[in-house]
Amino acid sequence: LNFRTPGGSSGGEGALFAAGGTPFGTGSDLAGSLRIPAAFCGFITLKPTQDRLVVTNTHPGIPGRSRYGLSFGFFTNTVTEQIELLKLFLGNSCYRQLVPTSIPFPLNEETVRQTGRLRIGYFDSDGFCPPVPCIRRGVLETVKRLKLEGHDLVRFTVPNVDEMVQLLYKLLMPDGGHYIRALYENDAIDPYMKDFVMLLKVPRIVRWLASFVLRPISPQLSAICSAYISNLDDLRYTNERCDVYKKEFIAYWKSLELDALICPSFPVPAVPHRFPSKMSMAVTYTALFNLLDFPAGVVPVGKVTVKDDEDLVNESTYPVGHNVALRIIRDSSINSVGLPLSVQIVTLPFEEEKCLRVMRDVQGVWSDDYLSKNQIYPTDR
Repeated sequence: LNFRTPGGSSGGEGALFAAGGTPFGTGSDLAGSLRIPAAFCGFITLKPTQDRLVVTNTHPGIPGRSRYGLSFGFFTNTVTEQIELLKLFLGNSCYRQLVPTSIPFPLNEETVRQTGRLRIGYFDSDGFCPPVPCIRRGVLETVKRLKLEGHDLVRFTVPNVDEMVQLLYKLLMPDGGHYIRALYENDAIDPYMKDFVMLLKVPRIVRWLASFVLRPISPQLSAICSAYISNLDDLRYTNERCDVYKKEFIAYWKSLELDALICPSFPVPAVPHRFPSKMSMAVTYTALFNLLDFPAGVVPVGKVTVKDDEDLVNESTYPVGHNVALRIIRDSSINSVGLPLSVQIVTLPFEEEKCLRVMRDVQGVWSDDYLSKNQIYPTDR
């Protein structure tokens, strides 16, 4: 039995696909719901720009989600399979008759097939939630392999991290969690979800006080507690700040003359079921690219090693101290030897072809390591 979560929220589909129960999977992504299952289970996915692949007659996500891009995509074992599935929908005249709001913008296979040197940025930490050693190693090893293929790799620093965190968490639930909380009313709460549901009920004044108390102990939890929309004026202003942040992010990207960006897809490998409801601080790696509405794909890059596990519990290689949030991150990742690792590949809006091209290159340099059927799953509780 496997006592690790397949991720979510498209985790059921991800588990079915990884187990060989379907030739490909489908799902949506509002804060990582395609990419987290792909990272945890060891397969490939692409979250397109929201308007590149429009899907109707599905749940629209959290009402009033504001600037967050909701995307739909596929689970596959190879980048080639991603391309073939996307070709069926992107720019398809028959599909556009069914979904008139879809864009007549077919997939440009010539761009995907291009070869030659690219300038790729990378970061192994977003500056908010430090990834565990195996995740950092996966990124840096991928960077090393791509350099050997002739690509230019340059360091990228996520701009204005404090602003990013506030925007991300405030706009993820702009109603303060009222809508989600209502979904759980009069329902039996799964034990693994009790912490999450309880946090939805915490009054704002308590969150403000908690933010103040937690600031010297855990900057991550303090930031999350302080990130809430106080009124309609605050919502309008937060949306405006989000638009400015996106412009600044793109300007920084352009200043580095990047074709793509490589970074962690999530700060931990697959975790035991009791942890996800306690790990809100980990979502920045995926939700950032919904907030920006950038295409983002996930490609497996090997497995967790014994050395990774040893480095995790070594304070000199993964300092935790008294930080409650980092203790949760560390404890969630102990005994993960053999689990899949992955990286996230990101491009500017509507550059899915370029994203797929880099995903193909990453798949190529890890061709002997990435197949989900080769993964080993620990059975610890």
